[in-house]
Amino acid sequence: MSSFQRARDSLGRRLRELREQTGLNGKQFAERLGWQATKVSRFENGQRTPSRTDIVEWAEAAGVPELTDELLTLTAALDEMYATWKRQLKAGFGPRQRKSLEVEGQTRMLRGFQCSVVPGLVQTPDYARRIFEHNAALHGYAQDIDDAVEVRMRRQQVLYESRQRLHLVVTEGALRHTTVTPSVMRAQLDRLISVSTLANVVLGVIPLDRQLDILPLHGFMIYDDATVRVETVTAELSVADPSEVQLYLKLFKILADAALYGSSLRTHLIGLQTSLPE
Repeated sequence: MSSFQRARDSLGRRLRELREQTGLNGKQFAERLGWQATKVSRFENGQRTPSRTDIVEWAEAAGVPELTDELLTLTAALDEMYATWKRQLKAGFGPRQRKSLEVEGQTRMLRGFQCSVVPGLVQTPDYARRIFEHNAALHGYAQDIDDAVEVRMRRQQVLYESRQRLHLVVTEGALRHTTVTPSVMRAQLDRLISVSTLANVVLGVIPLDRQLDILPLHGFMIYDDATVRVETVTAELSVADPSEVQLYLKLFKILADAALYGSSLRTHLIGLQTSLPE
């Protein structure tokens, strides 16, 4: 069971305790709230996360409005663990990029793996713009792409901060995807070659012909060996359970050990450049 589900189950148990203190069963409590009984059941069984309004109404119905803040704190923790893009992108891509800017500025050791896209911290402006355009078409938020690109470029200041260390690994497949035009990809490969020479950055690429001991299912970022963030189609997951973080660190080492670095990497990237159509 994931740390997110454990936290949601814990919230559900707390809500059940408060409901049981009223002496009402689930159906009766739902009637007091004017809800379907299944809604109460799903909250109590950790099958659904209540909204802020749901929490306020629950505390009122249970006769404990003074506990509203406690319950909202638990719900906010869940929102951090599972932050839907629908909620995060309501204000556009720029605010979400500023959140990353703040988090990365506080991180001393950042490890990242991507299997389908160039990591944001080493993207060129043109490559980043195309990625935002793809995501805007998917999610329907396209009003602030210029702002988002500008902030993503500001995020890259961490590449030059001597107090910070970055280890980024990407698959060759991500560099061969036809996400952008050949000219944009050629410039992006130039950028990767340049980044690979920075003192506090370790950049690796896993060749297509490299046999892996385990198949990576998705990209992820590890912050100071304490938190992992994973982006899915619908949400961003934040993992802080130590055992889960350790598993991601183990996977990252396996992937990192399979990558090319230094001069071998640069030779490989130049080869990819020459294979691009004009």
